[in-house]
Amino acid sequence: MLGLVSIFFFDKDITYFLYTHKDSFKVFNGIFKLISFVGHYNIVFYIASLFILISFFVKSLRKYILLISLCLVLSDSTIMLFKFLLGKARPELFLKKGIYGFYFFKSQKDYSSIPSGHTLLNSALAFSFYLKSKKIGFYLILWSMLVGMSRIFLFAHYLGDVLVSFGVGCLMGVLVIKLEELYLSS
Repeated sequence: MLGLVSIFFFDKDITYFLYTHKDSFKVFNGIFKLISFVGHYNIVFYIASLFILISFFVKSLRKYILLISLCLVLSDSTIMLFKFLLGKARPELFLKKGIYGFYFFKSQKDYSSIPSGHTLLNSALAFSFYLKSKKIGFYLILWSMLVGMSRIFLFAHYLGDVLVSFGVGCLMGVLVIKLEELYLSS
């Protein structure tokens, strides 16, 4: 809900404010770039793959294999589908050309602002883990929030994009747990 409010009422103003004050945040650019890099699908996929390989030798980690696999597949599918369907202009287009809004069924990168793939994937994993293990999940939720913040401060996404993506990621986490329970009960 907050994400939609932000999209329709605050995103342009917040983005413009951050852009005009970007020198104030310059000291954090390196950290934001690193967080964004580590939160990227490819890196998360490699880490998840390593985790799955380790689980062959550490039995207590095996309970997370299905959860991780479902999160990766469902998140990536959702991200690709909604980026194409919604075709929302990225902040760079707004800042350089004044273009903002939805341009449905666009496949260009400039029109793929929602959902934030970084945020959706990381929050889906985080919330899934939270539902299985509160302690691990709590730290992963903090991580996914940092990933989302980095995307805003790097002008890759608007605040609303990140909030909606976090919400969808949380819902996806519930779906993943339900699918896992359904699979394991059959």
